[in-house]
Amino acid sequence: RVDKEMLRRNKKSHKISNKRVRILDEIKDATDKAILGQGRDVRSKSSINSLEECMDLYKLKSGSLYGAAMSIGAILGGAHVRTVYRYRNCGYKFGAYVFQVNDDLCDVFADPEKMGKPINQDTKRKNILAFLSPEEARDLSERSKKEVLNDLYEISGSRDIGNLTDLLGFIAEEQNALIKEGLEKYLSKKAENPKIEEDKINQQPEQPQDLNANNSYDI
Repeated sequence: RVDKEMLRRNKKSHKISNKRVRILDEIKDATDKAILGQGRDVRSKSSINSLEECMDLYKLKSGSLYGAAMSIGAILGGAHVRTVYRYRNCGYKFGAYVFQVNDDLCDVFADPEKMGKPINQDTKRKNILAFLSPEEARDLSERSKKEVLNDLYEISGSRDIGNLTDLLGFIAEEQNALIKEGLEKYLSKKAENPKIEEDKINQQPEQPQDLNANNSYDI
């Protein structure tokens, strides 16, 4: 219940705790941002024109979901509002800079049989490989993963967060395992012929068409 009524329709009403309200707010916020991000992704060929815009899209599309997962866990654990905010930021960073970057690499370099789905499904959309080489994208993901884990250890202090860090490490390593063989073959060919250019999965954009361009989100 959101008011002080003890009965509703002749039945005892259930009190909605502040914790539940905060969790619902997190879910709604993440859902709204994910939907906005997915909409921008569909139009990314014409609306994403820089690495910064690409990462902003990733923060909406994937970062918001990981951010909500971490913030909800922190809320359930009774963390202070500022601590919840810091956990949310770690989730945003992992979702955008680790998971989503690796996902783009998987779409190009993974073995479809091992991944369980066809690759090269994002060729009509613009992703990070339009702005970074595969090596640079991989390095960004690895560096970001280490930063997230370090941030989590700093936030947690003496609390045991082994399950959380193990899970994030597992997700990243599973993606890396899918990417490794294909990326190594690409790098080997590139070493043999330095003139080899990586595939331009996304060509030059058409006239920019951004959705809700003035709407920005701080993480």
